[in-house]
Amino acid sequence: MEYTVITGACGGLGQAFCRIYAKEKESLLITGRSQVKLEALQKQLMEEYQISVRIKVCNLSNLNETQQFCEELKSLSVKRLINNAGIGTYGLFEQEKISTLLDIHQINMTSLMMLIHAVIPNMNKSGGEILNVASTAAFQPGPMMSVYYASKSYVLSLSEALWAELIHSNIKVSVLCCGPMNTEFASKAKLKHTWMQKLLMISVDDAALLAKKGLASGKRCIVPGTLNKMAVFVSKYLPDSLLVRLMAYVQSKRK
Repeated sequence: MEYTVITGACGGLGQAFCRIYAKEKESLLITGRSQVKLEALQKQLMEEYQISVRIKVCNLSNLNETQQFCEELKSLSVKRLINNAGIGTYGLFEQEKISTLLDIHQINMTSLMMLIHAVIPNMNKSGGEILNVASTAAFQPGPMMSVYYASKSYVLSLSEALWAELIHSNIKVSVLCCGPMNTEFASKAKLKHTWMQKLLMISVDDAALLAKKGLASGKRCIVPGTLNKMAVFVSKYLPDSLLVRLMAYVQSKRK
């Protein structure tokens, strides 16, 4: 049996990915921290779409748990990996707990990289797709969310490098760079959306659908929404000194 593996499946964008691929009658392996939420989602998807759904309770901030999950994946036929899990926090770098920053680093970067490394060997034999969820935050520094923004820059850079490395293989690699979305992420990170970010907001269902289409077509970088595309374009041409000051001002309004 071939699986579509979706991390961070307990809510928001992760659940949207689950619904989209369930409609395609794909067998799913969904992961998250909450067994209760995973079991509820499993029951819903199996009843509504008549598909096979496996759950894996895994804390991707824990290196040992991530290593164990990677060993599991190596023994399975993974058709598609959706690296959706990610966390962030808002505040001055020096005032954040180092344990929180290390969790961001582990989940957003190290675990993502480990999962990719685990599935590529078998994908090389039968083909597959890898989607890494970054953010429009990947295109600029983010004062007050410095480690989160830096982690998404890593995801963007790694994904684009793998896209180039694997372009002549039967593995497709894409990176999804969404702008603001109405999910639990903002409340968990203890921040609010400014009027500008509300203007850029896109629904999780629209983002997931655009990501699915972009991944299937082998698109390197997927940025949902015209305004988000414009914002990314502008950020690439602003002087770095101006861009970081602009971001500092924008981020200061999210308290």
